[in-house]
Amino acid sequence: MAAGPILSFDSMDLSPDVNLRRLASNQAKPPADVEDAAVITAAVHQCDELAASPEDVHKPADVAGVTYIIGLEATNAAITACEKAVALDPTNVRIAYELGRAFQQGRQTDKALRWYRKAADQGYAAAQVDLAAIYAHGDGVPRDEANAAVWYRKAAEQGLASAQAELGDIYAHGWGVSENDAQAVRWYRKAADQGLASAQVKLGEMYAEGQGVARDEAEAVRWYRKAAEQGSQSAELRLAAIYDAGRGVAKDEAEAAAWYRKAAEQGSESAQINLSRRYATGRGVSKDQATAIEWFHRAAEQGDPAPNSFSA
Repeated sequence: MAAGPILSFDSMDLSPDVNLRRLASNQAKPPADVEDAAVITAAVHQCDELAASPEDVHKPADVAGVTYIIGLEATNAAITACEKAVALDPTNVRIAYELGRAFQQGRQTDKALRWYRKAADQGYAAAQVDLAAIYAHGDGVPRDEANAAVWYRKAAEQGLASAQAELGDIYAHGWGVSENDAQAVRWYRKAADQGLASAQVKLGEMYAEGQGVARDEAEAVRWYRKAAEQGSQSAELRLAAIYDAGRGVAKDEAEAAAWYRKAAEQGSESAQINLSRRYATGRGVSKDQATAIEWFHRAAEQGDPAPNSFSA
């Protein structure tokens, strides 16, 4: 009789629970691709935390972003984190941009340009704006206003309000392009319509001066008011002066004083001096020498020698 197969000890099911235990063991350990995904996610999140721009509309909603990466230790940490994230997730355009930000904060402009350009060439608007700014200001590279205009336009055409406002400035001043007030108005309006206060002020100025559009002081007031209601100090000062003089609106000393107060409360020295004089004389406010002196002192504390004496 032929001998049957020899059963090894390892191959024998010693109990009915053996296969269940093996299955449970396999389930307890995540597959390699799941582990890899978790590592990548963690690395990308750390880069976001250390180098994301607060103005980047594509950053994760739970990441605040950092305007400036302050200090060598923080800069190096951001560079290290983002280099790791890029190595693990090389197709992530946002992380390429953030690595550029980290290098720029570390004054490594050549490397910043490389990563900004990588992201910008793939249409990442935030990278296009920062790349444009480097060329516009000559930050570590020769100043190149024409190249800056090209990159600001690319971002502006994607609807980025800050780039649209920059392009408005470019046309208003003729930086790297032919000066064109109508084009300046066009781009200021696009940004202003998105609620960008600085662009609303610029558009108001164009209407006030009749540059690129027919002069319309009432329209200027409308745009100044939109910006002022967002807390723009420059818009508050303009509205105050407009109501003080009665340009495009009925002259209104009380309204002028109200806008001067808003600007003064934000630290405008000129508004503080103006408000001091108003309380001293009772223009648009109830006459109040104590309040006049208070605003005078707040202006003087800013160090300008102009308000060196007080008189009613």
